[in-house]
Amino acid sequence: MEENGFMNKIGMHSGYWRELCPNATAYDLVDLTVKTGCEVVEFGPAYLLNMTTEERKEFKKYYEDAGLELSINGGFKYYNDIAHDNADIRRVGIEWAKRVLQAMYEAGSNRWSGINYSQWLRRPEVPVCTPEFKNHVRDLSLDSMREIIKTAEDCGVNYCFEIVNRFEQFIMNTSAEGVAFCEDLGSPNAKLLLDTFHMAIEEDYIPDAITYAQSKGRLGHLHTGESNRRLPGFDGKSNMNWDAIMGAVKESGYTEFITMEPFMKMGNTEICCWRDLSHGADLEQMISDAAAGANFLRSKLA
Repeated sequence: MEENGFMNKIGMHSGYWRELCPNATAYDLVDLTVKTGCEVVEFGPAYLLNMTTEERKEFKKYYEDAGLELSINGGFKYYNDIAHDNADIRRVGIEWAKRVLQAMYEAGSNRWSGINYSQWLRRPEVPVCTPEFKNHVRDLSLDSMREIIKTAEDCGVNYCFEIVNRFEQFIMNTSAEGVAFCEDLGSPNAKLLLDTFHMAIEEDYIPDAITYAQSKGRLGHLHTGESNRRLPGFDGKSNMNWDAIMGAVKESGYTEFITMEPFMKMGNTEICCWRDLSHGADLEQMISDAAAGANFLRSKLA
């Protein structure tokens, strides 16, 4: 990658290990990620929030000594939705987000991605979702974010709004909607996380979505996986045009993290994986498959 001027570091999302390693600590996730040859470890905010300030500093040294960078991915639930009509619930979410950002600063992480602008898996609370209702919820989110983004700026964190499919959120489902949200917020730290799985459902053409967000200076993170959420390049067959997708990454000048977010095992009902997509892989095989996925992406970037 370096000789071509592209410095994308490849990451692994902790969700990949969840079913085989349900009690994995942050340190365990670092060790597993190192074995895959990836360069970024990615997990949810709770790992950091459950540490003290001193423990976060110790963890920072651990993952840096292992040669990794840290990315945080995750967002809000119903009880702290910053786009909720109830102002008390919004306040809970705003203060929680500030704590996450402060914890990230102490742990040395500079990007937070996810449904970090409203509740994940939220559906409209009205019989018919009109443009007026959608804009109402969007405005509530923007209003909360105007306070949160100041903390993100102070902590040096890029706040990456994850653009997901219509079954997981309704405020924004496309790169264009995400860019508009960032521009309305007006902060240089307001960025997007685009995900090939979600884009395959919502975008007309994935490369165009990537190119557009990057051209507007708003692409802050990229998640990759097959259309059924397997590892990129798994089994050598794909519904994705990886040459075109990674070509857009290169040609657009995007040089930030590219994290794999595959879900291969049954267990997590929120993810809706109802069968084993790993061919019965044990932990060692999962590590080997993850390494192959990372190398697949690197081959497309070369």
